[in-house]
Amino acid sequence: MCNAQETSAVKAKWLWTDRGGRDGELREDRYVLIDGNRIAEISQHLPPELSDKALEIPEALVIPGMINAHNHCSTGVMTRALTDDMDTDDFDKDLVYGAEMPLADIATEILSPDDMSALIQLGLLELIKSGTTTLVEMFRPLQSQIFDLAGEMGMRFYGAPYLFSTANLNVAEDGSATYGKPDTEALARWRGLYDKHNGEWEDRVRVILGPHASDTCDANLFRSIRVTADELGCPITLHLCQAQTELDKIRSEHGMTPVEFLDSIGLLGPDVIAAHCIHVTDSDLEILRRRGVSIVNCPRTYARGGTTACFHRFMDAGVATLIGTDGYRMDVTGEMQTAGMISKLVYGTSNVALAQDLLRAVTAQSARALGRDDLGRIEPGARADLVVADMRALQIAPATDPIRSFVWRASGANVSSVMIDGRLAVRDGRFLNGDEDAILRRAAGAAYWLWRDPRAREIVTRFTHGAA
Repeated sequence: MCNAQETSAVKAKWLWTDRGGRDGELREDRYVLIDGNRIAEISQHLPPELSDKALEIPEALVIPGMINAHNHCSTGVMTRALTDDMDTDDFDKDLVYGAEMPLADIATEILSPDDMSALIQLGLLELIKSGTTTLVEMFRPLQSQIFDLAGEMGMRFYGAPYLFSTANLNVAEDGSATYGKPDTEALARWRGLYDKHNGEWEDRVRVILGPHASDTCDANLFRSIRVTADELGCPITLHLCQAQTELDKIRSEHGMTPVEFLDSIGLLGPDVIAAHCIHVTDSDLEILRRRGVSIVNCPRTYARGGTTACFHRFMDAGVATLIGTDGYRMDVTGEMQTAGMISKLVYGTSNVALAQDLLRAVTAQSARALGRDDLGRIEPGARADLVVADMRALQIAPATDPIRSFVWRASGANVSSVMIDGRLAVRDGRFLNGDEDAILRRAAGAAYWLWRDPRAREIVTRFTHGAA
């Protein structure tokens, strides 16, 4: 059995990589040979000197490491089951402004750094074990320990500490946001995190710009963010058109849609990754396409509220379309399935959101959005980020078409091994960079402590028919 840090070859019964065509390429019975953190060669034969350094399981599908383009680890863990079956007529607004943001504020106030770290670690663990090798994560600046936690756990991490226009943003129960005194130091604090963390952990950790949303950041901050992004060559990610209240506020203040507003001040460009876009118009989509903006589709988080976030609508409009888990069921394979199923329902046909489209969204398409030609593909010179899926599972076998079998029938539980930057983080379903039981135990304790807070219980009770 090879040592996790000495794995120099991975055997694939089926090897999938995106070579630019619609259907990608599927090769059979290949070895992916690793040299350090790079892919050295795709070979039909295993060199004898690597015989004790090869990872081999029967019926293995090997795909590029999956890129999860939008997520919130700590918020996702602290609201588990609390935001399901919500008693609300306005899910979009109440999910974000009525539940998640207030609970996150309370957690920041009452949880110790160790407790917050435990919540974050549980989210990262779920992500890594289900095949996310690169994560784009938005979070509150006071949770900046996530940079080192992600590094320690072996992840490739793009962290976007939130930027707001005011330190004392007030969100009313109706979801409307009002600004207090302008926060003139927000970008300076972000720059401090950038200078400290960007490029850490052998350049697996990077810091990117994360304005929260069009209704929580003003034009001056957005203009400064654009200048900073151009100066540093740094991606920008934000929530866009995620709730009706956001549209109402921007329309009231600027007489435009949020997309039109951001375009008018020069924010939009190929380095912008916009999450959700639930309420975009067709003309908004044309602006986003023309500017080269990528949209992150997070369908599950909205489907639980009866809202269809349609992957194929964005793709059909010619917009680069990615996939993210948004902190809810942090299994990117399951998110692909939901994206596809909702698209088929909305369009009323099976011939949209095909398996190859969905898999490309979490590999090569996301890599391009991040400006990384060394990710999202299995080719010599690319980073050795690999996901190995065991296709012998009952709900998958026989894998007559491995890609369709994986996308439509697998789940994160079928991910056997995960390699990030040439090192195994998961082998045979076991996480190698930490104690899973201890992470779960600490995170559960932190969540229970949060939920006992009277303010948190009041929020939970409001949306759960009185059940706390």
